[in-house]
Amino acid sequence: MKYPCILLFIVFIFIRSVGVAQNDSVLTNQNDSVWAAVHDRWTAWSEVDAEGFIGQHHPEWKRWGFSSSGLLEVKDLRNFFDEWQKDERYVSFELSLIDMEVFDNGFCAVHYLVEARVEWIGEPFTASTGAIVKKGDQTTIRTRWSDFLVREQGRWLYVGGYRDGNCAIWPGYGKPCKE
Repeated sequence: MKYPCILLFIVFIFIRSVGVAQNDSVLTNQNDSVWAAVHDRWTAWSEVDAEGFIGQHHPEWKRWGFSSSGLLEVKDLRNFFDEWQKDERYVSFELSLIDMEVFDNGFCAVHYLVEARVEWIGEPFTASTGAIVKKGDQTTIRTRWSDFLVREQGRWLYVGGYRDGNCAIWPGYGKPCKE
C-alpha cells in the first residue's frame, strides 16, 4: 500500500508541474507578443510610418496631450504624429523593459525606458541657455513610459498610457538628465 501512495503522489506532482510549465509558456508567449507590439510601435515611429504607428492603437485609445489640457484620441493621432515628426528624426532607439503585467481578461500594463538618438531636422532655434540648435545636431533623449494595451482579434493594441518626462540634451540646452 505504501508504494501505490508514493506512485500516486509522483504522478500528481508530474501532472501539476506540466500544468505549471504550460501556464508559464502561455505567459511567456503573451509577454513576448506584448513586447513585440511595443517594439513595432517604436519602429513605426522611428521609420516615420504614420499608418503603421496609428494602426497599433485601439479605436478607443486616449492619452493626455503634451501641450493641451485635454485628452488626445485616435482621430488626433495623425496631426500628433506629423507635428512631432517635422523637427526630429530618430536615428536609433533602445527599449528596456522594467515591468509588465498581463491580466487574464486580455489587458496589459507595460512599463519601460526608451533611450533614443535623435537628429534635429527642423529650423534652427535658440535654447533657453542661448545655445543654437541647428539642423543635423544630434542628441540623446531618455524617457520613461507606461502603456496600457488590450488584446483584440489576436493583436495587442494601445488603449492608453503616458510618458513620464522627456530628457533631451541638445548642446547647451539645459541640464543633462539625471540617471
